[in-house]
Amino acid sequence: MKNNFKIVFACLLFVFFASFGFAFDFGVALDSSFLIYDTEKFQADDTTMEISEGVTLWAREKISKNISFYTKGNYQFSYDFEDFSQKIDLSNLQVQMVFPKSDTTKIALDLGRFPVFDAGRMIYNNPIDGGKITLEILQLDLELFCGYTGLLNGKSINISDSTVITDNDKVYSLASGFVAAGFSTTAKNFFKNNSLNFDISTFVPTSADEDRKTALYSEIGINGALSSMIYHDLYAGVSLFFTEEPKAGVFFDGTLSCYPGFLSSCIATEITFVTDTYFPFVDNSCVLGESESLNGLFKWGLTGSIKPVSTLLLAIGGDFVMDVEGSSFAKDCIQWNSSLKWQILSDVQFDMYIAQKIPLTDVVKPLFLGSASLVINF
Repeated sequence: MKNNFKIVFACLLFVFFASFGFAFDFGVALDSSFLIYDTEKFQADDTTMEISEGVTLWAREKISKNISFYTKGNYQFSYDFEDFSQKIDLSNLQVQMVFPKSDTTKIALDLGRFPVFDAGRMIYNNPIDGGKITLEILQLDLELFCGYTGLLNGKSINISDSTVITDNDKVYSLASGFVAAGFSTTAKNFFKNNSLNFDISTFVPTSADEDRKTALYSEIGINGALSSMIYHDLYAGVSLFFTEEPKAGVFFDGTLSCYPGFLSSCIATEITFVTDTYFPFVDNSCVLGESESLNGLFKWGLTGSIKPVSTLLLAIGGDFVMDVEGSSFAKDCIQWNSSLKWQILSDVQFDMYIAQKIPLTDVVKPLFLGSASLVINF
């Protein structure tokens, strides 16, 4: 593992020092943050405090008119006043090629390490090492990707229901290996300023230590404007999990947003429903304190945001959460959150986030967390 760390670190050093010699466009961001985390009804003895410092470096080089190179990496260390942890990651390392065939047709090719995601972010949202080809024809986009996850840092990807344990004591712990492949199509302006999306994807394990089986997903979505003020995003799909007894799951996620035009404000409501037989590839942790929450879930939420001045964004939201077991529903918790984003200067941003989870049953633990961070870009 030390050799893996040295290889990744050497790649980062080579790319970013080479940027000076080859006139790369590059940047650096420093992130200092403080976190308070409590799971026992706000008792001082059970409160965890953590400070972390991170640095992110990125570089882009225009190799030719149609070909460019982009890379992004970061290093972070955290200290909770008892333990010290470190992480180094390379989230992007890709060659991007774009070949316009006409005013209405374009072919794009990505090779290396790059992010992939489904339209609704309900299945996967992570980097892979591989290739992706995109074809744009008039109002139709077609995309095909194939890659491998086993060289990613396991501390940066949350593979749902994975049996491979990430070693948090290592700076770079290899993720579980899956061959990932997916196809998607988007029909833009399909109907009255609405776009139609369709995804199909599969993830096949290659690691001998991984007990999670092959999964196949299909998703359809529609998004766009209902009026000049109201927009919607609707996504639904099915999953097939190939265990000893194959499990078929269903998921739905719908958002309705209103933009009144007053101080860039927005009011949105969202409903998420997934059966207890649905397992995404990557879980986006939509319930506080739960790393695997997109399984047997019903969640209804309401959020609002406003910009009293151009440099300040305030937001508040709340969710009612229920567990889904077969055809039955059971109350779980109420959670709320508030956030502040202040662009102090063009290159300096201050963020603050406060959230609380209030149990509605004895088996759910309460949770409170607050965080603040300062990001400086160079």
